[in-house]
Amino acid sequence: KDMESPMPMDRLICGDVGFGKTEIAIRAAFKAVANGKQVAVLVPTTVLAFQHFKTFSKRLDGFPVNVDLSDLRLHSQWTPELGVSPDGLRREIAATTTVMDPIPEDQFLCAFGHIFAGGYSAGYYSYKWAEVLSADAFSAFEEVGLDQEDQVRATGARFRDTVLSLGGSRSPAEVFEAFRGRPASTEALIRHSGLVAAA
Repeated sequence: KDMESPMPMDRLICGDVGFGKTEIAIRAAFKAVANGKQVAVLVPTTVLAFQHFKTFSKRLDGFPVNVDLSDLRLHSQWTPELGVSPDGLRREIAATTTVMDPIPEDQFLCAFGHIFAGGYSAGYYSYKWAEVLSADAFSAFEEVGLDQEDQVRATGARFRDTVLSLGGSRSPAEVFEAFRGRPASTEALIRHSGLVAAA
């Protein structure tokens, strides 16, 4: 109903990792595109941009929706020596990926909004750090072998006796290190995000 109202929609969607925030964004984007609008998804990091690009591309595959390749191609292939402007490259991509070419007045590449401009950075950092800790904790179970019931049970008991039991009685870094036997690492999140090959 929000998206069908004549009033602009302004909603904040909160939830932990895996609670469906991206799914809501995909569905809202699809509804907007199906009604002839363009959608821009603003994200604060390259990693999250890549994750969302993959997710949107996979979910919208088979529909006449262009999940824009412009940013990826501009950053990986464009140089002034190509003899085409950034907007020209975007229009070349659109010629093979959209039902209708962008109108001449469409200057979408000139639009820019930085998500960190509004004080969101600290909150996003804590959100991303929660993903790091979650992935690193799960990797402890992967390391012992998810099919090894006794080792998984022992790792679960160690998780319970440290992360779940100690809570706020010690610093979060100390608690996590007590569980993992080392400081937190970003390696598992990078691997789980598909940015490096799985071992």
